[in-house]
Amino acid sequence: MLDYQKTRHWTSPPRFTRPILQGLATYGMACQLLLKTYCDYDPGRLTSIGARLSAPVFPGETLQLDCWESGDEISFQARVVERDVIVLSHGRAEVDVSSYATLPKSN
Repeated sequence: MLDYQKTRHWTSPPRFTRPILQGLATYGMACQLLLKTYCDYDPGRLTSIGARLSAPVFPGETLQLDCWESGDEISFQARVVERDVIVLSHGRAEVDVSSYATLPKSN
C-alpha cells in the first residue's frame, strides 16, 4: 500500500446511473503514485507502464495502490477502499534503477 487519494474528475456516461471517474484519471493517479514512490518524481526513470481498467470509480471513493517489486519491474493494482473492489488490474511498470542501488521500500 502506498497512498490514499480522494477521486475528483467525474463524468456520467449513458450506461451508468451516476457519475464515475474517467478511466484516464484513475490511470493517472496510479502513475503519479508510482513516480512519487519509485522514481523520485523523475518521469525519465519510468520506462514503461500498463494496466487494465477493471471497474468504475464513483464520487467520494478512496483509491489504494498495492505494489509488488521484482527487480526493475513493479506489479500493481488499484482498489477502491470503501467497496474493496479492484478498479485497475494487471498493472506493470518498468523503472530505470541504474541510478539507485535498490528500489525504495514501500510502507
